[in-house]
Amino acid sequence: MLRLRTAIVAGMLALGAVTAPAAHADWRYRGHGHYHGDGGAAVLGGALLGLGVGAALGAALAPPAVVYAPPPVVYYPPPPPRVYYAPAYVPPPVYYAPRYVAPPPVYGPPPGYYGWVK
Repeated sequence: MLRLRTAIVAGMLALGAVTAPAAHADWRYRGHGHYHGDGGAAVLGGALLGLGVGAALGAALAPPAVVYAPPPVVYYPPPPPRVYYAPAYVPPPVYYAPRYVAPPPVYGPPPGYYGWVK
């Protein structure tokens, strides 16, 4: 692509360099060689026309705009199920001493006791 652009620009410069002397000779041949001013308007017009043609050629030969695609959608897998393992250190079992149960307080004779009489 770069070689094509270089060839087009070089061709246009060569064409301008070749046709300029012929146009000037034709202008003098037809009797327009007399002086009509400094030609500032012509220079300004030629510069603006050249800029316009250059802008049109630049827009036509420019590469297309780069379009970035959005990144693909990423779906994360669900989290793994929670597994609770036994701890690495298990404390030894604890054994408690048997519980002492105090006898009930004695407030009266046990049931069925009627004294010394039988």
